[in-house]
Amino acid sequence: MNDDPMNPYAAPKAEIQPISHDEDLQDASGTKRFLNFIIDRIVGMAFAFLVFLLIGLLEQAGLISGFVDWTEKMSGLMDIILTTSLITIYYVIMESTCGRTIGKLVTGTKVIDLKGGHPDFLTIIGRTLSRIVPFEPFSFLGGNNRGWHDTWSDTRVIDLRKPPIPKPRPMSEMRMPRMYRPPGANQSKN
Repeated sequence: MNDDPMNPYAAPKAEIQPISHDEDLQDASGTKRFLNFIIDRIVGMAFAFLVFLLIGLLEQAGLISGFVDWTEKMSGLMDIILTTSLITIYYVIMESTCGRTIGKLVTGTKVIDLKGGHPDFLTIIGRTLSRIVPFEPFSFLGGNNRGWHDTWSDTRVIDLRKPPIPKPRPMSEMRMPRMYRPPGANQSKN
């Protein structure tokens, strides 16, 4: 193999640098974020229903007692607190294990941190607790695709179905090929 840098037939040489595709991916649209919200609310309510059903079945089997009586006497505020807690558990479990909820799986989106990696557990908890703030779902209005729970937790939701945004390389990183000069071309004529 010829390693002559002036050989015009030599294969081009390029520096190989690791590429983080998550940083180049586009943010999810407002429509997909809204669909995530609707789907996850439905799934979260179904999760809460299944938990109540399971506990009710345990009471029917005689393993626990008093749960059905307690739920019948439960106030509306206690119902909201309990249901919100179960939905919060759903979000924390789903986003901390795979970065996606059922809604995000359906729409092809994913939660990442601002560096492009998977958010840590405390970030997911902060992100999830931010959803409890009243009127937080309205933080997407006005063309902003990042809600308060994204901004406050330094996360973003990306669309895995959109192609990455190509980033142009700065001229300082580009390597220009050297011009081929046949042997003896560098000699000056006298």
